[in-house]
Amino acid sequence: MKKLIFILLISPLLLISQQTVTLSDCYGLLNQNYPLIKKQALLEAQSEVQNDVIKTSNLPRIELNGQATYQSEVIQFPLEIPGMSVEPLNNDQYRATIDIFQPIYNGGAVNSSVALSTAESAVRQQEAAVSLYQLKARINYYYISILLLQEKESLFGDKLKQLNLKLKELEVAVTNGMALAKVEKGLKAERIQIQQEIIAVRASRAQLLKQLSQLTYNEISESAVLKRPTFFNTELAPRPELKLFELQSQKLSLSQELNSSTRKPTLNAFGQLGYGNPGLNMLENAFTEYYIVGVKLKWTILDWNKVKKTNESLSFAREMVAVEQSIFEVNNEIQLTEATAEMEKIKQLIQSDITLIELRDDIVKISDSELENGAITASVYLDDLTDLYEAKSKKATHEMQLTLAEANYYLLKGVTP
Repeated sequence: MKKLIFILLISPLLLISQQTVTLSDCYGLLNQNYPLIKKQALLEAQSEVQNDVIKTSNLPRIELNGQATYQSEVIQFPLEIPGMSVEPLNNDQYRATIDIFQPIYNGGAVNSSVALSTAESAVRQQEAAVSLYQLKARINYYYISILLLQEKESLFGDKLKQLNLKLKELEVAVTNGMALAKVEKGLKAERIQIQQEIIAVRASRAQLLKQLSQLTYNEISESAVLKRPTFFNTELAPRPELKLFELQSQKLSLSQELNSSTRKPTLNAFGQLGYGNPGLNMLENAFTEYYIVGVKLKWTILDWNKVKKTNESLSFAREMVAVEQSIFEVNNEIQLTEATAEMEKIKQLIQSDITLIELRDDIVKISDSELENGAITASVYLDDLTDLYEAKSKKATHEMQLTLAEANYYLLKGVTP
């Protein structure tokens, strides 16, 4: 079932080279394929292993120890007791032990260490998420640059179509002796220039498509059509940088908790099984078995304010994180204000472009009639036609600039992955 769901989810992405591509598709491919995604998964797996390692501190520890020594001097009794002889110890002594340690209370240090390790991993994962989010600005640039080239190719195609229609009219006129062959050749030369422009535009588009494919780790066909994005229903989410600041602050708080736990007492049980010469009875010069069990309490009563000062340092670090977040938020608001002003400016330019295109279109219609009547030369007509398509090209450029500004604006605001 899971395999079927996975296939259904990736099928649209596998077919992307055969259909319309959207900006959201590219975002999705980035989030799915970019190596930072693998890094996040590795960080999560590493955190789980690291936490398992830390938790072993709560488990009993068993050690096998052994030693053999030769001493220059051993314990002796200078007094002689009548009727009793004490055999002196050997200078060579041997001991083998199995030592068992079981933590009973550690002041919460293990739990704090696990929480801190998890927080550190979360910070690193979020740093990767921030880097991934910032790559969306590059996707915006590539994607909308391709859109602009698509529009320019379309405009060149329209201009070429209009020129071909005019050439057909002139061919008839030249045949009938009603127009000069020079006029016809001038239009044919212009047609070649337009065809060259189309070749250049297609090459640039192919290069940008290749770069977009490399960034998304997915081959996007040159035949794919990119759809102009709309942002009316764009879902917003908090910027990943804000989540990063929050996680950094949490990590520092957990560091304080772990640091404070070092002032708490620790209690451990221990046991020792031994075999050696001598054993616990130092007067018995023979190999014997023995055991020791007990508990050990450790409590640092005076640390010269080490823990307190360390926590103060960590508090300063938390305050610096808060300051960095404030700086980020202020700069982001400034960028949003600038982006809003830029979008308003471009919208005004587009309105101006519309008026200009209407005027240029009227001029071309007049020039078309005048060319048929021999009132103007082909070069004058071509100048007017070029001015019209330059105006249309400017409008297309401004529209794509607006789209790019909108896309970057929503990146500043925060968009869902």
